Amino acid sequence: MRLETTGQKAFKICQLTDIHLGDTPLNAASQKSLTAIDKLLQTKVMSV
Repeated sequence: MRLETTGQKAFKICQLTDIHLGDTPLNAASQKSLTAIDKLLQTKVMSV
């Protein structure tokens, strides 16, 4: 894998590990995890 950037804009890398989701359809616990991840990413992306 090769990471290339253009210009002088900063970027962030987010690594999520050990995320154990249930089978589909997702159960309440899995959906809660995905909602929390989405909220985290939206907050961090908007703060760049």
